[in-house]
Amino acid sequence: MIGPLRTAEALDPISTPQGRAEARDRRRAILREAARAARWLAWTSLGLLVIGLIGHVADKAIGQVIHDMHGSEVSQWAS
Repeated sequence: MIGPLRTAEALDPISTPQGRAEARDRRRAILREAARAARWLAWTSLGLLVIGLIGHVADKAIGQVIHDMHGSEVSQWAS
């Protein structure tokens, strides 16, 4: 016996309205996931940048305090 005849749907699922809707839903899901990943990457990068900036400012402030402390010690010895 010969197998079932191939219909347009079997050859090309996108040729039917349901197939087009499923393909559209898959594309939307992929784009939604890509957008979510891009947002996560952007927020993570921004967070790391802020942490780095805070660390840089703290390093400069601590360095200035140490410099000022050594400066006052030097001026005490000089007088």
